[in-house]
Amino acid sequence: MNNHNPVMKCSIPAPHVKTLAKAINTLSKIGEELHVEFLADELVLRAVSAQKSAFGCFKFQADFFIEFRNDYVTRSRQFAHKDAHNRFRFHMKSLLPIFKPYNAAESQLEACEIEVDSGECQMHFSFVKKCRMYCTAAIKPVTFYTRAAHSTCV
Repeated sequence: MNNHNPVMKCSIPAPHVKTLAKAINTLSKIGEELHVEFLADELVLRAVSAQKSAFGCFKFQADFFIEFRNDYVTRSRQFAHKDAHNRFRFHMKSLLPIFKPYNAAESQLEACEIEVDSGECQMHFSFVKKCRMYCTAAIKPVTFYTRAAHSTCV
């Protein structure tokens, strides 16, 4: 996809892209920010209302994906950080347009690849179509957390 070395990568088959898009759309009705968390074997999406009176959470296990790799957790386990993970906080307004075309049935879609490069502090989305065309987008999170550190991306 890109010439970067992703810390985390997952590939989602076409039928599940619609499910992911609907989850993001549902969470956008709860809060203005999406909290994305990559664990060792799952992807967790959360949203909290501004008044902290509503909360939504979707967990996608590894079998939801074609490929699910989290090298950050693997590397961290070597250094005894067994619960290490990466968390990102995004504005919903930056994510919704990326998934909007795929909320409806997209017959030409083959897969969606999501990669995270903490060095670039970006999350890359690539929608692979059957004719091998790629539609890509890269967004920067508002905040990027690791187990050991917290940084704001600019």
